[in-house]
Amino acid sequence: MNRDTLRVQTVAGHLTDVDYKDGHNSEARFSKLFGFSQSTPTHLLVPDSVCNSIRLVDRKLNFTTPLVGNPDKVRIKDGSFAIARFRQPYKIYRDERKPELYYLSERRSSRFRVINMVAGTVSSLRRVTSFFPSPWGGLAAVLNRSGQFYITTNSSILVVDVPNNESRRLTWRDNFTLDIPQELVLLNVDTLLIADKGYQSLAVMDLRDSITSFICTGT
Repeated sequence: MNRDTLRVQTVAGHLTDVDYKDGHNSEARFSKLFGFSQSTPTHLLVPDSVCNSIRLVDRKLNFTTPLVGNPDKVRIKDGSFAIARFRQPYKIYRDERKPELYYLSERRSSRFRVINMVAGTVSSLRRVTSFFPSPWGGLAAVLNRSGQFYITTNSSILVVDVPNNESRRLTWRDNFTLDIPQELVLLNVDTLLIADKGYQSLAVMDLRDSITSFICTGT
């Protein structure tokens, strides 16, 4: 969307024709997209879930090319961009502390992958609690300054500690429960805002003592 003209423009892909194809603007085709990350002012990294690939969209040249992965070889494999493979890459997040690193969630393997754009490699976070993103709630994430992700899954929130390569689930105090946590916003280092699709509500969690309360409830 152009903020000056308020006009919406298709950068790449086609509204109805779903496929895997590189090319200029509407010539390019994607299978199933859940998100993207901006790597430079002119480049986007786009996980193509069904085709098990990460695509690179050059907005300056208006051209889409493959970056890593292979639609014909579905498996989990770490290594250089030439040999790395994915199983349903889902959403991708940039580490603002280390801009060369991107964290990718995979729906089929329930794991997180680390993409290093400088080294040209893909690795896995191996000590991460198994998770399955809800088909209704999706998978939202925020990254704090300590290198931790807060991830929405079926009816809980997973904390992924990147520096220590491990994870845990957030626990609630006072019998608090969530239904379908959909989106997260880290308001500050100690406060997490949670949008719950099932309850049609907003909740705030104090990460220091795990006290959580609803601040806005839908009807």
